[in-house]
Amino acid sequence: MTFEASAVLAHRLAVQGVGGALPIERLAEAARPGLQDGSPRSGLLSLHARVEGVGPDTWEHDDLAQVFFRASVYLIPADDFGVFTRGAHPIDAERAEETSAIADRIAAVLGPDTMRQADVEGALPDLTHKAFRKAATTGRLRVRWDARDVMISIAEPPSIPVGQARRALARRFFRYLGPATVKDFQWWIDATSDDARSIVADVEDDLTEIETPHGPMLIATDAIDLLASPPEPPDVVLLPPDDPAFLRRTTSRWLDADLSRLVWPAAPPPGVVIVEGAIVGRWRRTTKRTAVELFSPQPRETLDAVTQQAVTFPIAFDREPMVHITHR
Repeated sequence: MTFEASAVLAHRLAVQGVGGALPIERLAEAARPGLQDGSPRSGLLSLHARVEGVGPDTWEHDDLAQVFFRASVYLIPADDFGVFTRGAHPIDAERAEETSAIADRIAAVLGPDTMRQADVEGALPDLTHKAFRKAATTGRLRVRWDARDVMISIAEPPSIPVGQARRALARRFFRYLGPATVKDFQWWIDATSDDARSIVADVEDDLTEIETPHGPMLIATDAIDLLASPPEPPDVVLLPPDDPAFLRRTTSRWLDADLSRLVWPAAPPPGVVIVEGAIVGRWRRTTKRTAVELFSPQPRETLDAVTQQAVTFPIAFDREPMVHITHR
């Protein structure tokens, strides 16, 4: 069986619970794919698209944690701290040793204190942002981003064995972001090709290779049924930039070239407007309003639903939220 774009996109929404209005008690489940938490508070807005009752402070819930993952701060389940840190730790012994040495240097500056990342960088001017992200794979750095400053402190390393963490991270990727390739996984965990192939080989019994219009890809075996017969997608949903359900790396191949260029123009990336599983527009937020640009005319009930979602974003506005909708 060859799976087409519409089935894959519907599967992504379903497997990640987008539009499903999960109860707040399942907050950690909603964050299980890893939610990139950049501007405009994307992790919080990703939760809003999945969970009922999300408020401006929900990102601080005890069931959640923030970590450096890939090149960004991610919002994850608190009990997955070891998976999203040690799971991305290099396998190559030399690279692993270099990464641990960087973590040692950061720890020496921090001591028992919590400091702004900018201040730690000032004390270690030869380290790049990427070096801090790499050091986080040791599981020794705690991160807190409040939309203004990134604060760092030293953490007790998680007890999960690094091999177990790597396998859990690979299963997570191919369940929530599949169908995908080993190269996609390599990109996601920012690993070498050898490391990525090794980790995927360790979980190959949990994966199934399927045929797609873009060649063979892998997906978690326990997600096959949902891919073959996904439920009806939500009527209308607004997802923030870099939401894992429509992450550019794993989604753009499923869109035609013209739509892909509209969805992902030059930086900064916009959020997307999804109607019945199809991307029909994009949006950006400023301090004054949410600007929505639709790629084609939509019925009044769709416009009303888009407006309702935008005005209920769980972000503390300085004034009454405004929504401005235009058509391309």
